[in-house]
Amino acid sequence: MLTTNLNLRYLAHLIENDLSTTDKTRYQLAYANLVNLANGSEKIKITTATVANRKQLLSFAQDVIKAYTARQDGLDVQLPVMPTMWAHDAIIKAQNGLYRGTWAESYNNLFNWFYGFDYKGLAIFASDGNTKLPFHAFSALPMLTCPGADSCIAYCYSFKAFRYPRAFMRQLVNTLRLISVTGTQEITNAFMSIPNNETVRLYVDGDISTLTVLEYWFNLAKARQDLRIYGYSKSWEIFLDYAKTGQDFPTNYILNLSGGSKYESPLYANIKARVSQLPIVRGEFIAVKTDIHMPKGTTSKEIRKSSNWLKYQQAVMDAAEKLGHKKVFVCPGRCGDCSAKTHACGNPALNIPIAIAVH
Repeated sequence: MLTTNLNLRYLAHLIENDLSTTDKTRYQLAYANLVNLANGSEKIKITTATVANRKQLLSFAQDVIKAYTARQDGLDVQLPVMPTMWAHDAIIKAQNGLYRGTWAESYNNLFNWFYGFDYKGLAIFASDGNTKLPFHAFSALPMLTCPGADSCIAYCYSFKAFRYPRAFMRQLVNTLRLISVTGTQEITNAFMSIPNNETVRLYVDGDISTLTVLEYWFNLAKARQDLRIYGYSKSWEIFLDYAKTGQDFPTNYILNLSGGSKYESPLYANIKARVSQLPIVRGEFIAVKTDIHMPKGTTSKEIRKSSNWLKYQQAVMDAAEKLGHKKVFVCPGRCGDCSAKTHACGNPALNIPIAIAVH
């Protein structure tokens, strides 16, 4: 029977052995929902097999953040119950023999971490690399951690990761980690365990949300001078606030000023001019709208050999020029091998804007 799938057995085990009386009351409901779905009960009506959309996921994340923050203040606030649609997603996949990569499984990982149970899953840094990003990378939730966001929200690629339960939960749990002592200690331990002389990207998704968070990362960077660290940010005022503290900037961190922020308004021209002068700033990284898509390929060299590369490159340069950028480096979309010496975004000698088509 479907009631024997991994998610049902896991919740049943927790209710029987690991939960307090208060938790049991809440999670027995979640378990009942799973059982009803598995048995085709009419008590739980779901018309489609879809998982949550962006709005629903961000709403769930906000509820979790509120609950976790309250627990940091000593209040007995519980983790929000798993959305029923996630149970339905697990049931549909179980019918096809798939028991991993479900929303219910990722919720179980969140549940474990939230309550401090033995936790194995949702790594802090994505360190196995991929064809687009062969570096150690940290992510948090987009939009909710982005105080400088503006037009970028409409095309933010980070929301595409919401299709994948593990990616969303990693962003959420990392966001939670940054607001607690135990959580930041987990990040510190993971950061200090990164092998020597590696490249680290802060952030892939999300952004620097507060001065406290920025100071935390800069202290870690200073403690690991062997690492090459870079990132993109729209939180320009926070970087200026750091400068006001009189603390030194880490010499191994390079900042790309990310486009699409609220600071692109003429009202913030003074802020842009000031942040551009900070010693950590390489230059701007902008996304432009074009009618030509980036050519496909597994390496920058392969992409640039594509028959469509020159048209794409010219389209990006033309779009950038309309925004006032006379000369730009066109990003081929593959980090790590985009230039001969080092990747462009981590090269302080490349002080012209880097441009890419909205994707």
